[in-house]
Amino acid sequence: MSADSIRFWPHSANPRTSAATRIRALQVIEGMRALGRDAAMFQPGERPSVLILAKRYDEASLAQALEMRRQAGTRLWLDLCDNHFHADRDAPKWRERAERLRRACRAMDGVITASPTLADIVRGECGDALRICVVPDPLDREAASPADRRRGDAIHPLRVRAFQAWHAVAPGRRLIWFGNHGAAYAGGGMEDIGRLREALAAHHRAAPLSMLVVSNRWQRYRELSRAWPWPSLYLPWSGANFALALRHSDIAVIPAQRNPFTLCKTNNRLATAFMHGLAVAADALPSYEEFRDVAVLDDWQAGLGALMASPEERARRIALARERLEQRYGLPVIVRRWLEVLDAPEQAQPRAPSSDHGPDGRMPADPLNLPS
Repeated sequence: MSADSIRFWPHSANPRTSAATRIRALQVIEGMRALGRDAAMFQPGERPSVLILAKRYDEASLAQALEMRRQAGTRLWLDLCDNHFHADRDAPKWRERAERLRRACRAMDGVITASPTLADIVRGECGDALRICVVPDPLDREAASPADRRRGDAIHPLRVRAFQAWHAVAPGRRLIWFGNHGAAYAGGGMEDIGRLREALAAHHRAAPLSMLVVSNRWQRYRELSRAWPWPSLYLPWSGANFALALRHSDIAVIPAQRNPFTLCKTNNRLATAFMHGLAVAADALPSYEEFRDVAVLDDWQAGLGALMASPEERARRIALARERLEQRYGLPVIVRRWLEVLDAPEQAQPRAPSSDHGPDGRMPADPLNLPS
């Protein structure tokens, strides 16, 4: 049963502030249209054959979607890329949010998650009877668009050049951390850099290194960076600043505390770094494991040191990672997976995401048999 008209209704319409809207709605719509499918952002008054509520599960939106299904037979999917069942702090508003999400999941015709780990969480919270499918993130090619400029961005290239001239370091020792500082309900963000303090301080004593930080919380950066013995420069988040920082960096560092929120994360940050020509050192998350042979995982001493020391090793790893990412997460691959899910008969479960995936939808360790 083909989905004649497909509409995405994300929680935020702004792709600059919502990566989920940009990656899992706008880019997917573009890919579907390239195949001749009727796909677009949802507009009030429409009655599509399929409506995808992307991280949107407030009561008013849910009521509107259910009425659409009652009147027009619209099939409803909830798309999730974060574990909103979890909150670090036990507070009434987070408990209420989790319960609202459970009600929304159970009311849908199905739930789409961005990672197998998140699918397991949804199944545990809502029961085995719920139809759950995994559709990974496509590659985020627009994350570092220089065209995304904001007021004041023109000064930052001068700041970066001055910073790196003053703090000159050997090739391979220019690090970058990028991302939102963190959510109110889950720790992490820039605070995770502090977990690397001893390892990076030792590397800095051996030979100077520097770090660019591209994020959205200047005050928090100022507080945290006082404890860092290596020099760093903060750039406020924008596409132009991110593109600038990537051009002036060698290795992306992606520390992550392991908790029910971060364990459900996709490989998006790792993939973005690789696709923009950076080597990667990270804490291992489930979605990173398929890149263990090309990223340095859980080895901030010897592994990161060897990565910084060898331009040939960095280039080798980046090339292998980019090839793998294109084959598994290029937009055409992910769009086909979306359409497999949305076009499948209601009584049938779509097959695994692709022939490279195992029967449970998870990636094997190295299905391409690339050298380690």
